Amino acid sequence: MRSESERRMRRLGAVAAVATAVIGLAGCGSDSGSSTPTRGTPLPPLPSVTTTLPPTTTVPKSYVLVKGDSLFSVAKRFHVTVAALVAANHIKDPNKVEAGQRLVLPRPVPAPKATTTTLSPG
Repeated sequence: MRSESERRMRRLGAVAAVATAVIGLAGCGSDSGSSTPTRGTPLPPLPSVTTTLPPTTTVPKSYVLVKGDSLFSVAKRFHVTVAALVAANHIKDPNKVEAGQRLVLPRPVPAPKATTTTLSPG
């Protein structure tokens, strides 16, 4: 069992720790020359963000399927749709393509143009 003086000393230590924390935090909001913005300091403007797409590459006119290829994988690789591959090659059953089969590649789906977006605070 603790004596009354031990309990008082323990409480005094806890009060001292809280007081130290409060004093330490009190300086966080002051503008003592630091570059950290506070609630009253306006933020600097954000820079412009430019998205540039890679240059387009030449797409071959045909492709010979290899083992493991599917119309989906070929379409993804050459930026065309499966439907466009099916139509260009007069394929009756898209699930029945095989290695060694030559596919005519339609023109790729055009990529979106590069855009510039400017973000503003607020």
